[in-house]
Amino acid sequence: MQQTTLQALLLLGILILLNLIGSNFFARIDLTTEKRYSLSQVSKNIVDSLQFYMTVKVYLYGKELPAPVKRFSEAIRTTLMELKAYSRNKIQYQFIDPTEQRELQEYLYENKIRPIPLRYKKGAELIQKVIFPAAVINYNGKEIVVDLLKSDCEYRPQGVFCNYRKAESELEYKLISHIIKLLPREERIIGFTIGQKEYDKSQMKEWIEELTKFYRIIEVKPQTGQAIPNSKKFLPDSLQKKIKGEGIDVLIVAGPDSTFSERAKYEIDQYIMRGGRVLWLVDKEAVDEKDFYTPNTTALSKIKNLNLDDMFFKYGFKVNTDLVQDDVAGMIDVTFTHENKPIIQPQKWIFFPLIFPPQMNEHPTVRSLNGILLRYASSLDTLRVPGIKKEVIFTSSPYSRSLNGQLIINLNETIANPPPLSVYQGKGNRIMALALEGYFHSVFQYRKAPVDSIAKNPPTAKFIEQTPYPNRMIVVGDGAIVLPNHSRFGGEGMPLDNKTFLMNCIDYLLGNSALTEIRDKSVKIHILDYRNKVHGNELLIQILNLVVPVVAILLFGFIRFTLRKRKNEALKIAA
Repeated sequence: MQQTTLQALLLLGILILLNLIGSNFFARIDLTTEKRYSLSQVSKNIVDSLQFYMTVKVYLYGKELPAPVKRFSEAIRTTLMELKAYSRNKIQYQFIDPTEQRELQEYLYENKIRPIPLRYKKGAELIQKVIFPAAVINYNGKEIVVDLLKSDCEYRPQGVFCNYRKAESELEYKLISHIIKLLPREERIIGFTIGQKEYDKSQMKEWIEELTKFYRIIEVKPQTGQAIPNSKKFLPDSLQKKIKGEGIDVLIVAGPDSTFSERAKYEIDQYIMRGGRVLWLVDKEAVDEKDFYTPNTTALSKIKNLNLDDMFFKYGFKVNTDLVQDDVAGMIDVTFTHENKPIIQPQKWIFFPLIFPPQMNEHPTVRSLNGILLRYASSLDTLRVPGIKKEVIFTSSPYSRSLNGQLIINLNETIANPPPLSVYQGKGNRIMALALEGYFHSVFQYRKAPVDSIAKNPPTAKFIEQTPYPNRMIVVGDGAIVLPNHSRFGGEGMPLDNKTFLMNCIDYLLGNSALTEIRDKSVKIHILDYRNKVHGNELLIQILNLVVPVVAILLFGFIRFTLRKRKNEALKIAA
């Protein structure tokens, strides 16, 4: 009896010890080929570096949720469980049902978390409710709101359809990318060129506010002849130690509308040659929409003389002097008269191309995005330049075309009589955004450094013919991508995922390998090969899935029973 008690206590002690060990260690075997359920090493390193406790409140919770939503909620819990384990319990999480908390719902709505309506049957009962797929992360006095279903829901006339499987595969990126924003980081400087009628801060207010959360913003006047200091962060460590001060990490040229002087071009060119990175948001034609509200509702497009073509050719691309027409398009407000009263209604406007995932390539800047709106955009072409790798980020739809040169555009006539789809045949998929990487050559090679009435003195910095280390730039054929919604019916702020795309461009140009690695984590959809592997083998597959497991269990039970019976008989004989 005493021996039995000791064995029981020993077993209990072992179980308690295993439980204590298990509470401090987390392990899971991921058998998927692409390791979709495993955290990347980057994510592990990030949460392991937390210095303070982080709280995560998830508002996707409730008793009566349909199976796909429950599964997604559990996937969030599992991901947070892993993050907590690798953070050495620095991450604490809580699931909250917000459906009865009006103030909380208003807070989420203010942070652009849109409720998603659900309709499903539970037995004979039709249940209707809304969910708020969001998480709020707090760390060291800072707070950020994460939309966990952003870009994974499609709004159709029949209702809202969400791809929870896709959202599940993107959980790690959505959580880690927001956690990174809360961590202390080395200051990065973003420069905006001014002096060529670029969009100003008031016009880009929403994007500027987002940028200032993470970067220091400065303005740059390249036409004055002052050298644009490049960031030393992209240079080898040996050179970084020799360079004093901090330069501009990314230079943004946002929607210029007047000519660049040769000296302004020279300073931008040399900034690139020294390793500076540029985001070009440039189009070659402009349309003054005020002309649409005159009696004849007709506008004449204006061709911009930016004087940048030779630079662009040297770097390996061309911004075309055209406007892209796309049948997959956004809206413009049109005024109609009804009973002598003006009525404003949104109408599809084929000069506002809409970019959806089928037109987006596998580039880190557009991964997981739902849509991008362009307005009076120009198409791009690539040129063969040795040492430069070009990657198309996104294109217009197959039902699009380029209209070259100066155009006469009649608002009412274009809306009433849009081009038939046949006119787009073979003219679509125009390049609208492009990433370039490699060794760029200066357009001022074999040319004297320019001087003019504004910049009278020649440059003092040493002229560089070629980037000594690989460099990057992105060009988008639309400056208006930085502007807020065009139609009053489109809601406030920037449309669709324009802001997210631009922030992704900054991350890419900065070489943010952490976010890029997580974004690049792909999930393969394994499609059942019915024709070659299933058809004709239905009975065999059913037997393997239904009969074999049952037979295996019965066989195991029979073998165990037989061995036990023999053991007992042997004990009886020995006794």
